Amino acid sequence: MKKVSLIAINARYSHTNLAVLYMREVIKDLPWNCSVLSFTINTPFYDILEGIAEDDPDVIAISCYIWNAELTKLLLPELKKICPKAKIIVGGPEVSYNFQQWLNQFPAIDYIVVGAGEKSFRELLKNDLSYPDKVVNLGAYKFKEIPFPYEEQDFEYSKNKILYYESSRGCPFTCTFCLSSRDDQKLDYRSIEDVKKELEEICSHKPNLIKFVDRSFNAKPKIAREIWRVIMELNTETRFHFELHPLLLQEEDFELLAQAPEGIFQFEIGIQTLNEKSQEVIRRKNHWQRMRPNIERLIGLCNIHIHVDFIAGLPYEDWNSTRDSFNGIYELQAEIMQFGFLKVIPGTPMYYQIEQLELEFIESAPYQILKTNSLNFQELKMLREMEVSLNALYNSEQFHVTEKALVMLHKLPFDAYYALAMFGRDHKHLDAKGFAKIAQWVMHYIEMKFPEKIGYFVDALRWDWAKLFKSRSWPNYLKDDHFGSLKAAEKKLRDLLSLNQLHLPADAMRTGMVFKAFDPDFKIKQHQDYYFFFDYDGKRAVIGLSENEETQAPAVEFIHPHKGNVISQEENRTNYILPSKC
Repeated sequence: MKKVSLIAINARYSHTNLAVLYMREVIKDLPWNCSVLSFTINTPFYDILEGIAEDDPDVIAISCYIWNAELTKLLLPELKKICPKAKIIVGGPEVSYNFQQWLNQFPAIDYIVVGAGEKSFRELLKNDLSYPDKVVNLGAYKFKEIPFPYEEQDFEYSKNKILYYESSRGCPFTCTFCLSSRDDQKLDYRSIEDVKKELEEICSHKPNLIKFVDRSFNAKPKIAREIWRVIMELNTETRFHFELHPLLLQEEDFELLAQAPEGIFQFEIGIQTLNEKSQEVIRRKNHWQRMRPNIERLIGLCNIHIHVDFIAGLPYEDWNSTRDSFNGIYELQAEIMQFGFLKVIPGTPMYYQIEQLELEFIESAPYQILKTNSLNFQELKMLREMEVSLNALYNSEQFHVTEKALVMLHKLPFDAYYALAMFGRDHKHLDAKGFAKIAQWVMHYIEMKFPEKIGYFVDALRWDWAKLFKSRSWPNYLKDDHFGSLKAAEKKLRDLLSLNQLHLPADAMRTGMVFKAFDPDFKIKQHQDYYFFFDYDGKRAVIGLSENEETQAPAVEFIHPHKGNVISQEENRTNYILPSKC
């Protein structure tokens, strides 16, 4: 029996390739022995060649995407040397829309499969590769006719990886920078019965994360709700990731999602830009005045992890409007603010408008923008450096108090991240990874730019450290002997509590830690100072210190951790020992 090797080269080890699994399943009844070989773009080049050669295939079929295109180009000339009798088939979005260029550059390619490849790939192998043309485009099966891509062994191999799944293909929107906006990418759905059965099968293997690759999952809200209900009824600890269009959310969606277990869903929302001229050119009107309340309402549910996307380098988005878009999207306070850059991908409508729009971009994948009609290369470089500071401080989700404090020192969020990035570039901090290195970057910046605030920022970092690591053992760069005694602050607070005959619950007092810092969430001006109590169960109380107007003696009050108002000591202690989320 002849053998076909399906080659998946993923961006990361944690990723899986859905396309090659579909190909394997659609030829299952044919007289071909099929194997799936998975690598990453970081796999040593020789190891990939060695792995393919050891499989000794008659056909090598490579799934080609933006992240592995350049590596695939390096592989192609070598494959005929190590497997001289093997036929080479290449498919995927990277070769579907500029196939002639690939054929001209790489004579080793025997066939290119265009578009959704299941039907074309099956017909090629069914006819023993006797197709008369090198370009094979036989259209697509109905999505509901394509078999479930996963087999039992896939789940074992994919433990601790992201499992990809799709309930629909195509997209109803026409964003010019996206391949899904093409006329040949029409919406096509799997049956809800199959989706339910397949999700039950996947979840029985307890993956950590299932990522739906549907381009606009809630394009048909009724179907989206049915799938969310199915997932909620599975009673699983698996998390599910979806890309949503917020304008399509309906009242029924909010009512249903409010009942979802905390953390089971994470939503990615593509805002891209607030610049109306840019929206018009890329054919993506987001109607911000309608979109924003829907996103804020999702965030306000407090049970869903929200990602929002911003694309820098879109046509007509200049420096000032980039700043405005960034600030408007930042104000949403989603868990993740993904700061990406325009990619001018072959086959997209934008690719055919590059002269009109005055776009310059890297000619090889990933085709990232270099210059636009509104931003020059140097400005884009500074924005790329700013992306580093945003990812380090905001998107790491480790610096909640510190991040807010930093932003409050500047006029606008954009200004804070830009200033931190430029400082990081000049002082070699942009490669900082991990809490310690990023904290030292922030401390260096504050020491140099706002030295009077260093004690406050050290306390803010202590708060973030304790919340993240649940530890009372400070690292050296946050020790008391460097930045003032935290023990003295704790003693002062305990004395004041005793003087005012106030107390925290004894069990919490034993296990917690007191912080002397100002939480940027609170804007109470009448208190001279603030102390934070950290409890390892993720709860906190806020104590505000002030002077008694008559005696000038220090007084202590409990501040509601969320509302910011003073609460009386007679109130139940659960009013001031509350979970910190939302």
